[in-house]
Amino acid sequence: MKRKWLVWILLAAMVLSLAGCGKSKEVKAAEELIAAIGEVSVESEEAVKAAEAAYQALSEENKKAVENYEVLTAARTALDEALLEALRQSVLGTWQMEKDLKADMVRTFNQQLDSSLGFDFADYLDSYTGVYKIEFKDDQTHRVVMDLKAMKADTDKLEAAAKQFFSDALIKSTGDNMKAQGIEGDFSTREGLEAAMGVTLDEAYQQVYGMTFDAFVDLLVNGTEPQEDKDEEELMTGKYLVQPGKLHMSTSADEEIMEAVFAEFTVDGDTMTWTGHSGTSPLDMEYPIVFHRVG
Repeated sequence: MKRKWLVWILLAAMVLSLAGCGKSKEVKAAEELIAAIGEVSVESEEAVKAAEAAYQALSEENKKAVENYEVLTAARTALDEALLEALRQSVLGTWQMEKDLKADMVRTFNQQLDSSLGFDFADYLDSYTGVYKIEFKDDQTHRVVMDLKAMKADTDKLEAAAKQFFSDALIKSTGDNMKAQGIEGDFSTREGLEAAMGVTLDEAYQQVYGMTFDAFVDLLVNGTEPQEDKDEEELMTGKYLVQPGKLHMSTSADEEIMEAVFAEFTVDGDTMTWTGHSGTSPLDMEYPIVFHRVG
């Protein structure tokens, strides 16, 4: 009888010992979630996060009991790489954005006139829109251009407004000078000015500048160089690097990517949004900047 009690006691001790070495249900649940991750892709993000959450919820002792923890760390590394590659792929292609340039044009043309004349280019130009494109290539280079073809109608409107602006300013300036010399007349129009001068503006400018009045105005607007008819104007080429939430861009092919210089960005389908910038921005624009995919 004594031996039976001894056997029972030994068996009981063994059972308790085995029970102490067994895994808790929380550990088993974490291991099952890790095992369920399988082959990692961008679609594995929820599975990896669920397994990580289950593991982090364990006590330090139970974490040591998780036998497939290395599978979880490898899955996280693979997932990060997959997500980064997907992000890089989402950026590839050509993106377009528009910027209202009226204020820039008004400031530029107003600076070319004596403010005492009282002319404001804003009264001549109702709108002017710049169209920009950024192309991100698979070789990790980028190219920024102004789409002159898309801006053709606005550019023609700008040129016409500028010619009228300078024409009116020249007539006003000439009339003011004649008034200052005591000459009387109606200088509010070209016809009135010509009547007071006794010659046409074309004749007067031909004698002084060797060209007609309209040709002189055209020279002021377009300069001496003939305007080349181009579809686009290249503004910048360089390298780029995509990181989660960060888009690094150099301003030339020879310039290295700087870790501290980047645009904060998101991509949602065919829309890319730059919400801010760290360091010197390659695009002198206000944020947010919204691009739409065009190719």
